[in-house]
Amino acid sequence: MRDVEQHVEEVIMDNLHQVAYDNSNSGLPLTILGPEENIARHINKTMIEEYVQTHYTGPRMCFVCCGGIHPDRAHALADKFFGKLSKVNNRPAFHTTHLGGTHFMCNEFMATSNTAMAFPICGTAHPDSIALQLVHNIIGQIREANLPQFLAQRRNRNIP
Repeated sequence: MRDVEQHVEEVIMDNLHQVAYDNSNSGLPLTILGPEENIARHINKTMIEEYVQTHYTGPRMCFVCCGGIHPDRAHALADKFFGKLSKVNNRPAFHTTHLGGTHFMCNEFMATSNTAMAFPICGTAHPDSIALQLVHNIIGQIREANLPQFLAQRRNRNIP
């Protein structure tokens, strides 16, 4: 658990999840780990096995390959590593409300500042989800080291 809490991204996403969604039984569940007190008091081996059987199913995964791999080889690899997964999406439908809110964590020993924001959006089946994924990738890919280059490209109209 301490290892997970050392990963800034894990902590940020857990805190964002707690702030953004109703945490009750009718809302979205916490991540498989969640805060340390959640693990220490409430999670056992059986619960983890049930979580994996419910959420780690074939319809919820995507197998992607590229490059010089023959389609038959890709199919064989998919069968080998994912063939035993359930072909049924076992996850129950969740009905939750996006609550919004803020959560601030201060750590003077960290070299960077990290921010996460959540907004209510359409589901993945909606046609606008592709545009939203593109915006997510554009915003999410800006890093401090690349910022001057990114800004220079925006000033130069000849660079797409």
